[in-house]
Amino acid sequence: MKRVSLVSVCFLAIALLLTACGSGGGGGPAGTAGTASIITSQAVLPVGDANCPDGGVQFDYGIDTNSNGLFDASEVNGSEYICNGAAGAAGTDGQTALINTTALPVGDATCSDGGQKVDSGLDANSDSVLQAGEVSSTSYVCNGADGGTGSAGSAGTDGQTA
Repeated sequence: MKRVSLVSVCFLAIALLLTACGSGGGGGPAGTAGTASIITSQAVLPVGDANCPDGGVQFDYGIDTNSNGLFDASEVNGSEYICNGAAGAAGTDGQTALINTTALPVGDATCSDGGQKVDSGLDANSDSVLQAGEVSSTSYVCNGADGGTGSAGSAGTDGQTA
């Protein structure tokens, strides 16, 4: 049995394609107009539906055989269903997020004019107290410096004596 090389097969395929695309034939007569296919969303299916136990959507399809642009009941050729999946198992409860604020005095190294230290984290041992080992973030809210003394106001008028 002779082996045919890949190059020979490629040349043969190209030759056949070029022959099929020759310009020797004339165009045939125009064909008749085709009919339009139609797909429409027919219904949202509730939970418990026979086709989609967890609910979903039914799509009907067919050919507009009378060419009226409408999808008549007699033109339905079939239906397809896109169903919802079953509900997943309940997850485990998450941990509670906690914050703890601590007042900082004037002269503090982080907030020289005083303020608040805010620690936050998850309550890993579920005791409702933010323990030092549970702190995952610390922020500071510092007080601003006191403003300068304002100028003295004008003297007011004396009131009447009784």
